[in-house]
Amino acid sequence: MCCQSCSNKYFFFHGKKSNKYFFFHGDPAFSIAGKLKEVVEGNSEHATASRLRILKIATRMTISLINLEGGRVGADLESLMQSLSEASKNMLQMEGFMILSRSHDSPSTDPANNLDSLVKNAQELLEKKKQEAQNLSTTPVV
Repeated sequence: MCCQSCSNKYFFFHGKKSNKYFFFHGDPAFSIAGKLKEVVEGNSEHATASRLRILKIATRMTISLINLEGGRVGADLESLMQSLSEASKNMLQMEGFMILSRSHDSPSTDPANNLDSLVKNAQELLEKKKQEAQNLSTTPVV
């Protein structure tokens, strides 16, 4: 599924397999972080290779969302980060098996590409953005 922001209030989703298009109005009931959390929780209980790939994609989308949102961190984003952290722990053994079964020259064996590293990068980025937002709010205007 692909997501594009058409404006600040409308989001466009395209399902690759179904070729269906969906438009969602950016109201308080709809939250990308909330929908990503549903995806993460739905794919983190039983460790499979395809679910691990989905979680990596969701984590990359979370990193993009953090970059877009800047310092505006809501409860949905905090909750998503907790779900990603739990999912990372649940998938650790599966990812280890997958790394060991691949050749050493594969780009997917790069430690920066594993789920745990991606989640840690997202957490660090979120903390950095929160700190930047706090510094901006406490800096006096001259």
